[in-house]
Amino acid sequence: MEKITENQIVNLAHKVMAECALEIPVSKWAHRFHDLQVVHMKAKYGEATATGIVRISSLFVGTSAWKKLEQTLRHEFAHLAVGTDQHHNSRFKQCQSRFRGDKPVPQSEIEEIASNNRYKWQVIAHLEDGTTFDVGGVHRKTKRYSAYHEQPECKKRDWLTTVNKRVVRYEFQPN
Repeated sequence: MEKITENQIVNLAHKVMAECALEIPVSKWAHRFHDLQVVHMKAKYGEATATGIVRISSLFVGTSAWKKLEQTLRHEFAHLAVGTDQHHNSRFKQCQSRFRGDKPVPQSEIEEIASNNRYKWQVIAHLEDGTTFDVGGVHRKTKRYSAYHEQPECKKRDWLTTVNKRVVRYEFQPN
C-alpha cells in the first residue's frame, strides 16, 4: 500500500471535510475549518482548535495507516462541528458517528504509527550482577528512573521482573 505524505494528508482532509459537510452543513458548525497543519505530536493523532485549525500528527507520514488517518480527520472535524468545548460528550459522539469517525481501525495501523514515534531517551537498567538491561524508550526523564537511587529501600521497584534481577540504578541514553 502507498505510504502517506504530507500532501496526501492535506488532500484527504479536504475530501473528508467535504463528506462531513454533506452530513452537517458547515454553516451549522460551531467552528469553521480554517487550516490543516501537520505537526510533530508524540501523544496524539490529531487535535482541533476553536480557531478552526486541525493539527494532524506527522507520525502518519511514511506509514500506510490510511484508515487511522481518515478516522482521525473525521474525529477532529466532529470537534469543529459540535465545538471544542464539548470534549467527548454524547453530542460529540453522535456527531462523530454521523461523520463515520467511530469505525474500528486495524491494530496493525496503530502499531505502524507507534513505531514511527522516536523516543528521546533509552532507559538502561544497571543490575546487581553487573549486567545491563534495555528497559525501553521514553520521551522525558521521569523520577521513576532519575530519582530511583533516592527512594527509600521499601519503595524501590528493585526487581526487574523480566530478568528477575535487582536493579542498582537506571541510566538515560540519548537516542
